[in-house]
This record gives sequence, structure tokens and C-alpha cells, in this order.
Amino acid sequence: MRLNRGFTLIEALVAAVIVAILATTGILLLHRYRHMYVFQQYASELEINVRRAKILAMERSTNTGVCVSGNRVEIRDIGTQRGAGICSGNVISSINVSPSDDFISFTGSGFSFDPRGFAIFSGNACVQNTKGNNFLLICVSRFGGIRTQKGTGPCPQKCT
Repeated sequence: MRLNRGFTLIEALVAAVIVAILATTGILLLHRYRHMYVFQQYASELEINVRRAKILAMERSTNTGVCVSGNRVEIRDIGTQRGAGICSGNVISSINVSPSDDFISFTGSGFSFDPRGFAIFSGNACVQNTKGNNFLLICVSRFGGIRTQKGTGPCPQKCT
């Protein structure tokens, strides 16, 4: 009577190929989920900071600006002068894109709030996931308040 003890070479190779395919698929999916997760973190942080800028303007009785420059969004105390630029004044807080998150980008014109919480300068700020091809656009208008718009593709230049 002959006993089979072990696997043939072909069986071992088939098993190794199946494991390699499953591992590759899993790694690609994890990479994609990480991009979506990081994008959601930046989008949430942008929304929170825009609302924080409005609240700080009312708390401090001063004008605050949301300045978008490069891959950075800053909340600035721009003082009591309405004509002051959005990107002037002291930085209160900022969001910086980490070098490891090179698939995230910020764009927009920026905007500012007065001590009553109304927009002095209307504008927008957008965060985009270039690998996932989606964006979150925050629009601030003098009479419309704060609106958010999500979508796919590049960040729109203007609010709709």
C-alpha cells in the first residue's frame, strides 16, 4: 500500500500563485482605502477650520481670513480693517499637506469673515484627492453663508 505524503510540485506552485494574487489584490485595495481615508481627514479638517474661522471672528470681534496658498490653508486674524488682505495678519491655525500625502491638494480664492460672522470677501476653498479623483468644495458668500459641494473630477473654479 502506497501513502501520499505531501504535495506535488505543481500543487505547491498553484497554491503559491493563488496566494500571490490574493496578496497583490489586498495590497492594492489597502492603498486605495488609505487614499480615501486621508482625503476624508483633510476634508473634515478643512470644514472644521472654516467654521472655526467664522466663530473666532465673532468671539474676538475682529475680521478673520481663510487663506489658501500652495498646499496650505491658514486662518488669519486680519484685524479691524476691512480692506486688509485675506492673507495678511497673524496666523491662528493652519492645515498643511504632509509630503507623504502628495495626492492631496488645496486650491481656492480664500474668503474672510467680519465680527458678525458674515463674509466680507466671498470665495472658496477646495481639497482634492488627485488619485481618487474626488473633491470637497467649500463656498462662502456674503448672503448665502457656508455651503459645501462634493463631487468627482478636478476642483471647480467657482461655486455653483
